[in-house]
Amino acid sequence: MIATRLNKLTEKIFPSALNRRCCLWAQPMADLRAVLVLVLFSQVAVLNAAEYQGDLKDGKRSGWGVLIWDNGDRYEGEFKNDKRHGKGKLVWANGEIYEGDFKDGRRTGQGIYYWQDGHRYDGGWLNDQPHGRGLCYSQQGSRRCQFEHGAEVEYTGQRRDRLFNGSRPQHLGVKEGRLAPCPDSPNCVSSQETRMYFRVKPIAFVGTLAQTMNRFRQVLEQEMDRIIVLVFDENYIYAEARTAALHFTDDVEIYCVEEEKLCHFRSASRLGYSDLGVNLSRYKEVRGRMKKASAYRKKYGGRRSLR
Repeated sequence: MIATRLNKLTEKIFPSALNRRCCLWAQPMADLRAVLVLVLFSQVAVLNAAEYQGDLKDGKRSGWGVLIWDNGDRYEGEFKNDKRHGKGKLVWANGEIYEGDFKDGRRTGQGIYYWQDGHRYDGGWLNDQPHGRGLCYSQQGSRRCQFEHGAEVEYTGQRRDRLFNGSRPQHLGVKEGRLAPCPDSPNCVSSQETRMYFRVKPIAFVGTLAQTMNRFRQVLEQEMDRIIVLVFDENYIYAEARTAALHFTDDVEIYCVEEEKLCHFRSASRLGYSDLGVNLSRYKEVRGRMKKASAYRKKYGGRRSLR
């Protein structure tokens, strides 16, 4: 395509010497025209310099490949008809990253965008812009968010989400050093409960208070599914968890006491009577992941920080 345009451009400047019958200067003009084409093509190639390694089909990038630009930008993923198409990862030279779906060279589908300051968006995309519902993460925590063609709008949620969300309880939080007691229904666990059916053990620190809190946040947000941290304070975490089947919303709280080197855990369902063991299973998974971090720290000490 570039070569065709350059041929047309040089044809206007130097009419084809081969079609002219004045023979003495025809060959020099043809040579000069060829040199001009080469110079112009070289300039275009420098402006669009990129190195590609990967699959080709009919001379076009198709399949899996890696495209690296001279400015440091890099794309690794699927191509179709010379365009990014399918799954891929685009890394800019400034450190920002997009990983997810591409269509006809644009970010379209589902994807995650990472900013330099630690913010990220995980959700829908359309024509290189956030579009649809997703999760927005910041240093303060995470929240559900919704976009229309790059502009954030009020989150409406899905009908099923609204049906099974329930209302957020007003009695959550720490009062006089204690989390709220569990209701009488068998759909709650808490390490500060005295009743045997609801009681679970507190979770030990995995280092300092800050390291422990950061580890809890990592477990909830990155290692477990369908959990959103909404409050992240010095010693308190509040998160909303969704069940896999019907997206019932459960409330998860973690309260760490530095003097005791222990963290109290509470997980309770908003709706229904029995949780079929979901909250207890969630507690066991969180505690198990924290115990692995604690064992690692005891073995290796402070040689590597816990993120």
